[in-house]
Amino acid sequence: KFVINEYEGAQRFAFHSPTLPGIDVGGACNRDTGRFLVSELVFNPDGSVARLAIDFVQHCEGAPPALYGSVRYNSAIKIVPRLGLGSAYALKGNAGNSDSQVILALSMPASSPITVQYTTTDGTALAGKDYVATSGTVTFPPGITAIPVTIPIIGDRLARGSKSFHVQMSNALGAIFGVKTASVKILD
Repeated sequence: KFVINEYEGAQRFAFHSPTLPGIDVGGACNRDTGRFLVSELVFNPDGSVARLAIDFVQHCEGAPPALYGSVRYNSAIKIVPRLGLGSAYALKGNAGNSDSQVILALSMPASSPITVQYTTTDGTALAGKDYVATSGTVTFPPGITAIPVTIPIIGDRLARGSKSFHVQMSNALGAIFGVKTASVKILD
């Protein structure tokens, strides 16, 4: 389902994994990778698109330099750096901690530093039982568009089913939000 969200780990369409989003903005690349941020998506009653705002980054053969771009269709959303974060999955181990990574990202490079705070919040997964509560501040130096944040997942041998928690961004300085919240699903 295509919704307002940050889509991390996008791969070249139609050769992408069925579990990852597709991306392809032309060119002679065999393997495109990247991410895209959907900031606005509104449909007409007949199902056609009324308004759309997408910002993307694509890497040919997975290497720098990146191609940055934006698509606007009947949208008033300005083309400026926007903060987003993508949902993630983590495997719960049988003991100790394993790591989940959430990517905090900018839709395009900024010319000055961007700062944002992040914190985890409970969903069906509980801090201290399923994951380690994590918070902090991230600063994007000029030109940097992605910073990973590691969140420890608590392992145990109890079969309790898959659960999820959330990561939220707040207090941005120098950029506006595209997507402020993402979920991390812990696969049991």
